[in-house]
Amino acid sequence: MYPRQVAALSSLALEIPLRAPNLRSLHLVNQVIWDAPHQARFVDALLELLKNLQLEEFVCWFPLSQDMLNAVLDMPDLNTVDIYATMPDLAQVVHTHPVQEARIRKFSLHVPSLVPFGFSHIIPSFHLSKLEALTITTRFGKCNATELTSMISTLVNTCSPEYLTVIYINTGHYDFPQPGAVIDFKMLEPLLPFMHLRRISLPRHPFNLTDVEIKDMAMAWPNLEELSYWQYQYVSPEGLNTIVPRTSPRGLLWLATHCRKLNSLTFPFHSSSGALADLTEDEMALAEGHSLRLFDVGFSEIECAEEVARIIKRVFPNLTLLVLIIGRPNTEKWEKVQQLIRRL
Repeated sequence: MYPRQVAALSSLALEIPLRAPNLRSLHLVNQVIWDAPHQARFVDALLELLKNLQLEEFVCWFPLSQDMLNAVLDMPDLNTVDIYATMPDLAQVVHTHPVQEARIRKFSLHVPSLVPFGFSHIIPSFHLSKLEALTITTRFGKCNATELTSMISTLVNTCSPEYLTVIYINTGHYDFPQPGAVIDFKMLEPLLPFMHLRRISLPRHPFNLTDVEIKDMAMAWPNLEELSYWQYQYVSPEGLNTIVPRTSPRGLLWLATHCRKLNSLTFPFHSSSGALADLTEDEMALAEGHSLRLFDVGFSEIECAEEVARIIKRVFPNLTLLVLIIGRPNTEKWEKVQQLIRRL
């Protein structure tokens, strides 16, 4: 959708219910950013369109007003929603126009600014007990530990372990490279009963887990296909720092052993020579031959490139992409790991 076509698009929007009354899926995707005047010219046509359709799937980049949200939520068979709206508008709509039954299976919400406690009010109003995939993204926002704990608690109390398979929460752009709240095991533990989870992605939040806690997590989520979280440096009052991972290569082996479906993994770890020497042959045998394709090591610290390469090659023989951070003290060692993996 291009803004220069707004007149033609408005005309088309009014004709769609007449020409395709049985339309069940509608995707409105933009190619460029629309300015406010062009958006204003399309508002009435879009609202009229939504009032006259009964969709099952609706994907829309256009900022939805309260009237548009009401029209969307009035669709009785709607099960897939991917929308852009403000949290105040959503809060008002779900307060005056709550969803009456659990029908939404995939819910993606894009907001200009995230208010975490607003999230905890809005999400239950959508009756998401049959939800399979949840995506929350925002341009700006900050989420401290208390707020993130509240968001996770809301998911646990709203969604069902029988259905939920995807959780993607991007809580906004901070003053890069400052991360959001650190996720510890106490915060993550309520999600462990969700045994069907396939994707956990929290790109703005670092994990602070021990190897034992990684093992508990891996055993709880055997169907996991993607695990992703913050893996970079951050700015503290003292200057540029790295969040030193508490996990070692043993935590990596636990993931490889218990999550055999993983194909994309972000996993910063700290590897000393002693930690590598402590790995037993039995542990290696259980983990080896994993089908992982993408491995993002972030700012992982290693001492012996040769040993790390040997372990990665044995555990992940099908690895096609090893992602590392260029220009840091460990870069040279990780580049050597990449070279060794290709040769082994």
